[in-house]
Amino acid sequence: MHKFKKQFGQNFLRSNRFPDKLVKYLNIAETDTVIEIGPGEGVLTNLLLPTNSKILSVEVDYSLLPKLIKRFSEKSNFNLINEDFLQVDLSKILEKYQSGEEIKFAGSLPYNISKKIILKILKFNLSQSKYKVRKMAFIVQEEVAVDYASKAPKASLLSNLTHLYANLKKEESIPKTQFHPVPQVNGGILVIEPKESMTQDYEKIEHLMKIGFVSPRKTLSNNLRNSTKWSTKDINAILSGLGVNEKARASELSLEQWIELHKLLV
Repeated sequence: MHKFKKQFGQNFLRSNRFPDKLVKYLNIAETDTVIEIGPGEGVLTNLLLPTNSKILSVEVDYSLLPKLIKRFSEKSNFNLINEDFLQVDLSKILEKYQSGEEIKFAGSLPYNISKKIILKILKFNLSQSKYKVRKMAFIVQEEVAVDYASKAPKASLLSNLTHLYANLKKEESIPKTQFHPVPQVNGGILVIEPKESMTQDYEKIEHLMKIGFVSPRKTLSNNLRNSTKWSTKDINAILSGLGVNEKARASELSLEQWIELHKLLV
């Protein structure tokens, strides 16, 4: 029996019920390369392999490798990589395994590092032109999935930043009893599709959002005025021009309003 390691945030799925749904959300083609993050005991891996796409399973826990090798080594499209996903050079492993240009990601992510993993993939997609990340489907902590998918007037900094780079949706809720060991919270399936073309000045818009959310309970106008960058601007007049109340908080702005706000503050 596997000895679960707390430092890796290991909670393995008990059945195919939700992994099967996750695979369907990815719409995998045979020409795709799918990077699976944390195969664990191989529940999701076993469902990915029949798609006949190239599967690169990245597993940090060395003690899980013998079982995965024994179970899947005869599958010609199975490739096992013993590395920490947050440290792995994605371009190098894709080149090493002669992957196609269309990349998808799948996995039941450790709850404690799921945000770092998703951010790494989104930044990777922007950092090079050879490979294109088309879709991701992950099992994450349910409240995190809800946070990612939230929109105005209850948007968060996380949801705004992610919507700047991708379209996303929370698709499923997963009872915590579907995992072992049983975690304290439920899970959820989050599906993310990076945008094919980026909004101009997206990095500056990201910076603006971070300032707008620096004190989420304060009004957006106060947060912007407290930044020396826009201290000379008539913030209330600019917000009014966007149809935003001067007492509005950052959470009340849509992505489109953030983009327009950036244009007016330049």
